[in-house]
Amino acid sequence: MERLSGATVIEFDERFARDFADLNYEWIEKAYAVEEHDREILDHPIDQIIEKGGQIFFTLVDGEPAGTVALIEMSDDAFELVKMAVSPKHRGLGLSNL
Repeated sequence: MERLSGATVIEFDERFARDFADLNYEWIEKAYAVEEHDREILDHPIDQIIEKGGQIFFTLVDGEPAGTVALIEMSDDAFELVKMAVSPKHRGLGLSNL
């Protein structure tokens, strides 16, 4: 498997909120169907995830979002993985191993 150089993982950064939505919309539209609940989360990640105690992580490759994952707090010690996506050009390169 090819390894990516220049890849880093960061916590949510508001400047990448649109990338969070775009990456997930691309994935959902290709594999499933976008539902209203998806739109609520993807179009309002601060309100729906961050302010409720959750977190969104991004994998950046050379400073650009290549993948993302979101966790929503369910209780003091439990989180639900609710969204995850990787850009088509970065799939299969080992981003999940970072």
